[in-house]
Amino acid sequence: MRCNKCGKDNRDEALYCRYCGQEIAGANSVLLKEIVGMKEAKAILVDMMTKGQFVSNHEKSTGKKSNIGFDTIIMGNTGTGKTLLVETIGKILYKTGVTTKADPVIVDAVEWEGFSKNLEENVEEANGGILCIENVQKLVPDDYSNGIDALDSLFMGMDRWS
Repeated sequence: MRCNKCGKDNRDEALYCRYCGQEIAGANSVLLKEIVGMKEAKAILVDMMTKGQFVSNHEKSTGKKSNIGFDTIIMGNTGTGKTLLVETIGKILYKTGVTTKADPVIVDAVEWEGFSKNLEENVEEANGGILCIENVQKLVPDDYSNGIDALDSLFMGMDRWS
């Protein structure tokens, strides 16, 4: 990982720059210790931390809410740590000041029907944080029509809900 202060490269696992002592990727790098392996995912999370810190600093300095999105799709086999990544992203975005809630609202596809009955209220509960829909591929049937359903409403509303 590259140090933001001196610009020198350090080991990917480094918490502090070996050259200048600067903390690397902020205090959030401790969160990455929970994730074993997943080198590519860790690199993406470090980028997300940097982006989150930039967005937070920009909003503080200008007083304007940023419209930069962190919409993310995480794919992988069962048991590979996707939910852990979502929880870690929630903590990262909360600690960098991008979100106001650290814990994501996680809805599995099997819970979608009940969730979508009160879609506006349930999305409002997640507002200011992360809404994760697990196994979303199960919500789109093979004979998917062009009609608009609750899932379409959610996707269309993603830009409105901050």
